[in-house]
Order: sequence, then structure tokens, then C-alpha cells
Amino acid sequence: MSARVILTYDDYAALPDDGRRYELYEGELIMMPSPRPRHQVVIGNLYVLMAEHVRGRLEIVTERAIEGAPTLVVEVLSPSTDARDRGVKQAL
Repeated sequence: MSARVILTYDDYAALPDDGRRYELYEGELIMMPSPRPRHQVVIGNLYVLMAEHVRGRLEIVTERAIEGAPTLVVEVLSPSTDARDRGVKQAL
């Protein structure tokens, strides 16, 4: 049995842009499923509601990432990731 490799944010940031979506949990890289159309509609509606707030925070947005403390965190749940979202992610 091989030892578990613990990845860091730098490892995550160095991943090639292969069109897939990944998240990093406690050093483990997880490939996420593509969002469904309903999920994208919800995200779009949230953006419209929050656009002014986002524009006021653009100073923390860089090419690398969002670099600064969030003032709001929103998680749009999907049936395929619900258990992880309400379990591991919520605990973290």
C-alpha cells in the first residue's frame, strides 16, 4: 500500500488548465463534476444580485486568485456533491 500524498495550494495552483474542475480537501485533490444547467442559472442569478458588491471588491481579484479575506461565502449545492458539501466542506 502506498503512502498518501498531501497536496498544497501551490500544487493545486500549478495544475495544468485541462478544462476539468478540481477542489482541494485536506491535501486531497478531488475532480468535480461539471455543473448542471439549473446550477448555472442559480449562479447567474446570484451574480446579478451581488454584482455591485463584487465590483466594490475587485481590488482583491488578481490573475492568480482572489487574494484577500471574503466578506461573503455562498455555496450552491448540487445533488451530485451534496454529501461532500454538507459534510467535509461545511466542517472545514
